[in-house]
Amino acid sequence: MVPLDDIALVILTSGLPSHVGNLNLFLDKPLLFHTMEYMGQHATITELKDRPYRKLTENVEVWKTPGRTQQCLSVLTESQGSVDDSVWDPILRRQNANLIVCLVDWIIPGHGQPFRVLPRYR
Repeated sequence: MVPLDDIALVILTSGLPSHVGNLNLFLDKPLLFHTMEYMGQHATITELKDRPYRKLTENVEVWKTPGRTQQCLSVLTESQGSVDDSVWDPILRRQNANLIVCLVDWIIPGHGQPFRVLPRYR
């Protein structure tokens, strides 16, 4: 599990209540949502107000990608591969789920409670 101290920013890619579950785990972290960055009760307008993207690091950008809501964001990483038609392949999807289960100790879903990956599933 990633230590909370290693998390610098939580990015909400959608503001829909069903997509932002478990935010209570990150109360002391800044939140980026649409064009605003929130820290506790304080909000700051970010460069996303006037630009289509925000560069977070050398390899990570956040882009405004209106979709289901006008406030949707997408996180692009140069070093983590890409999303293409293969994400709809059920066999590949199962292989990727198995890979994730083998790599992590905990899963923190947007819906429901975090849960530990038990050894029998590895």
